[in-house]
Amino acid sequence: MSDRTTVRDPFFDIVKFVAMFLVVVHHCVSRGVIACPPYVKNFTVGMNMPLFFILSGYFSRRMIATCDWRKLFAHLKGYLLPLAVLSFVTIAGSSVVKHR
Repeated sequence: MSDRTTVRDPFFDIVKFVAMFLVVVHHCVSRGVIACPPYVKNFTVGMNMPLFFILSGYFSRRMIATCDWRKLFAHLKGYLLPLAVLSFVTIAGSSVVKHR
């Protein structure tokens, strides 16, 4: 266990809740569980993705400041290479299916 104590900021807890709620609403709207006008889907996508990026950047700034960059890039390479291959296969497969 760690000796340090962290104080949670309720503002960030609320923002994270709103972002997660928007993801749930978006998934329900896009799958037809909730009948809503198209602008609701556009709003949820337009709000939750930037919120996640901003929150991720905010919470990762301490890690970036004290980071061993070689270790980080080695770690990311293990994720990015499979992601690139999977993305290529998915895009190629979807284009083949669409052109049938």
